[in-house]
Amino acid sequence: MYTYSITNDTLNAKANTWLLDTKIKASNITIALESVSTSEDSLTIEFKTAISSTEKTTLDGLVSSHNGLDQVKVVPPLTEVQQLAFSANHTEDGKTLYLKIHGMKAVLPAATLDVDGVTIIPTEHEFLFTLPYTESYLQGAEIFVDILAQTDMSVKHPVYGVVEQYGYDVCMGKVIYKREAKYAARLPAGLQVSAICKNVELVEQEMGVNFILHEIRV
Repeated sequence: MYTYSITNDTLNAKANTWLLDTKIKASNITIALESVSTSEDSLTIEFKTAISSTEKTTLDGLVSSHNGLDQVKVVPPLTEVQQLAFSANHTEDGKTLYLKIHGMKAVLPAATLDVDGVTIIPTEHEFLFTLPYTESYLQGAEIFVDILAQTDMSVKHPVYGVVEQYGYDVCMGKVIYKREAKYAARLPAGLQVSAICKNVELVEQEMGVNFILHEIRV
């Protein structure tokens, strides 16, 4: 049995037992893992039998580099599936694609009439989204009115909680525009995706946009 201090021995004073279990089993430690558990500030790792000094060094390194929030790197790739814009859920250079939908909403003031009393002068709002992923495909967008709700969507483990979040403030309501390309733009982090919505009605409207992305991971 090997005991560590979560506060002092992990990278960010957090421990995710499921992630550590996965990383230990994927390491070069040959002795079968019995369990990974926590109690207050203690992190306890047990094997079927004692591990060698070399394997203990490996274990120490796994614990010291463990980020209790780093769920992304250990999520197993999905089974290959067919998608609209892609022939499979991986790129030609072997990287895996993960669906990510980001929503934004705003209330646009009512349009006004020009001095002639006939010509409508629309109000507008720019939905500006900064790409947070190292690299991603932009596949399309959805524009909404009459928004009923926004939702976060995720895949959850029944014991350890969220494994992968794929929906962020996703707008739900009446879709007035939807476009998904047969191809996608491959974009780096930091670029901004812009959607300028114009209200041409003489009453204010709540409008929203969902940006449909595919995060590219090694």
